[in-house]
Amino acid sequence: MVDYRGIDEKNVQNALDSVASEVAADVAVDVAAVQAEVDAVEVDVSSAEADIVSLQSDVGTAQTDISNLQADKQDKLGIFVSGVEVGTGAPQNVAHTLGVAPSKVLVSIQTSAGAVSIAEGVHTITDVVVTVTLGDTFKVLAIV
Repeated sequence: MVDYRGIDEKNVQNALDSVASEVAADVAVDVAAVQAEVDAVEVDVSSAEADIVSLQSDVGTAQTDISNLQADKQDKLGIFVSGVEVGTGAPQNVAHTLGVAPSKVLVSIQTSAGAVSIAEGVHTITDVVVTVTLGDTFKVLAIV
């Protein structure tokens, strides 16, 4: 058993203060080290985010380039493929990019509720003219 009767309160306080100072210094060093690591990670994250934005922009540019190349290829081949259209039961103008009236037209039915009716009109340098059953969806393939 330790005899505490001879221990001076001031010495105890000094020892406690000394230990507290050392612990505070160690904690400050640890906090500074952790903060430096956090700062480095934040820089890495910011850099990665900038890379992602740049890549997204590159992807968007590439997609645009691909679309343009596909359109150029179709135009050079004298082929046009429409998006999906919805039949009205009356003559419809489907705009094309051929620059001349197509000599061949194919109407491809995508969905239909029953009997299908398709009639070609007189095609122009800007439009394919077709009549498709009301409500049927279709695509047009036009060839020069």
